[in-house]
Amino acid sequence: MADGGASSFIMLITALLVSGGASSLLINEWSDAVQVTTKADRKAMISGEISVTFAGDPAMVSYDDNPTAPAFESMTFYLLNDGLHELSTTNYQLLIDGIAPSGVSFAFVASATAWGPGDMVEVTADDTSFGYSDGDDVRIFFTGSSVKVGGFIHSVTTNEEVRLHVV
Repeated sequence: MADGGASSFIMLITALLVSGGASSLLINEWSDAVQVTTKADRKAMISGEISVTFAGDPAMVSYDDNPTAPAFESMTFYLLNDGLHELSTTNYQLLIDGIAPSGVSFAFVASATAWGPGDMVEVTADDTSFGYSDGDDVRIFFTGSSVKVGGFIHSVTTNEEVRLHVV
């Protein structure tokens, strides 16, 4: 009888050691899962705080169809950073009617030196093959990115159908 009690005690100790090891492993895995979820939630929250929109009158986008040398036709429009974080003016893609123009330049409006929240940029797109006329409708698609926020670089997009006005 004393022998049965000792073996039961050994089994109890063994079971406690095994369950303690398993619970330690589960707690570590749970902690990792919580960290991943927290990071994803933070990324989603910040991503919702980053935005760009077309600014100005979409029916009056300036278009120069009679350029001087080097014979580029150009259109000029404005984009507004209406988010809460700075946007990049170097990491972007601009398409006009699905085609990337050969030249794109950004100019800060007012006294801005970076594309911060509430700041507007003047975008000038140049190409030799535009061939548009006064009153033509074109689709502008812009995708860009933020500077690094919360350890991530977030993307922004906007698209607008605009009407060209020859200047």
